[in-house]
Amino acid sequence: MEQQIAAATQAVTDLANQARNILSRLVEAARGRYDQASQNTLVAFDQTVAFNARAVEATKQSAAIIVAGNEEAATLVTSFARATVEQSFANTKALMSVTSLPDLFRLQTAMVTAYFDALRSQTEQLSTLSARVARDSVAPINANLTETLETTKQALAA
Repeated sequence: MEQQIAAATQAVTDLANQARNILSRLVEAARGRYDQASQNTLVAFDQTVAFNARAVEATKQSAAIIVAGNEEAATLVTSFARATVEQSFANTKALMSVTSLPDLFRLQTAMVTAYFDALRSQTEQLSTLSARVARDSVAPINANLTETLETTKQALAA
């Protein structure tokens, strides 16, 4: 009976050793997968941080272009307003010196024509400026988007 107990004890010990070896290999395999998953997560995080940094930089560049465009537009509008006020004083002075009704009509027609010509010119300048600012301010964001799409395409191809 002792032999049977010894044989059974040996069988249980062998079985425990086999289970320990299998479990050890499973733990090592899981650890390897965990390490790889952790590494992949860190790489993805770094890529996300880099993408966000590029997006923030592109947005800052775009905002700087818009701010510069707004400053230029404000300068144009201010100079137009100043010129309009100065012209109004000159027109008032000219109207005070009119001696006949036909001269008054000619002068008013000339003043209105000059005002609308100046207004048309101002509108063209502001329209051109607005189009340029819109086009230029989108360029950094488009460049960042293009770069991101190319990087993503290359990563998917690999």
